[in-house]
Amino acid sequence: SDVCSSDLVSLIGGVGAPQIPSHSSEVCRTLANGLGGRAWQLPVPAIVDTAEATTHLKQTSTVGAVFDLMRRATLALVGIGEISPRATVFRHGVIAESSIATIAARGAVGTICGWFYGADGAVIPTEFDDRPLSVPPKVLRAVPTRLGVAMHVEKAMAVRAAILGGWINAVGLDAET
Repeated sequence: SDVCSSDLVSLIGGVGAPQIPSHSSEVCRTLANGLGGRAWQLPVPAIVDTAEATTHLKQTSTVGAVFDLMRRATLALVGIGEISPRATVFRHGVIAESSIATIAARGAVGTICGWFYGADGAVIPTEFDDRPLSVPPKVLRAVPTRLGVAMHVEKAMAVRAAILGGWINAVGLDAET
């Protein structure tokens, strides 16, 4: 079908339980309703168990269509997480909390769409890199306007690194941050 100017596309598979307001599908649906547009949801987990599953799911027509739309996005709205139990990927069990120390020891200071990055914004490799069902960093960085949102001053280092690394080029922050 044709894409209209107010189509909203999930950039990451489901994070957390679908009834939680911060679930990516719920955010996408809410924004689309508010803008009078259509929601293109990614009906898969944010990270799957194997690289083979990732490849297979991306080849399905439903998931593949959403990944194709990601490449055509003109604005991306992404949450910025710090490397702590408060980050959505850990809080909702997408990645085990026990992995925080290992990821932090590799130099990660932030996370966007299930990808981790260091103080300079460069991707920090993890054991999960072949299994995410989310916008690839290269595709995200090609979106003209990349708005990163964050609340809590503890995320300041993650926000700075996201800007340095080209993950985002605009921010939405609470006053304290």
